[in-house]
Amino acid sequence: MKEVQDFIKQSNTRIAGYEAEVAHLKSLLPFEQMTMEDFKDAYPDLVSCGKFIILSHHIFGGPGLDNC
Repeated sequence: MKEVQDFIKQSNTRIAGYEAEVAHLKSLLPFEQMTMEDFKDAYPDLVSCGKFIILSHHIFGGPGLDNC
């Protein structure tokens, strides 16, 4: 019975974490309304100096550019 209670407690902890993540994602602007600055703030792990981001017909970032 102790194992079941531990499992339920761990599951509730994971669920709370997932609910917080969903709330964060719902609070973000839709991609089509984001500026590059909004995108950089919302997804810093996807934007770094030296990497290119291609949106539509524009290329942002990359070596030698000051977008980082």
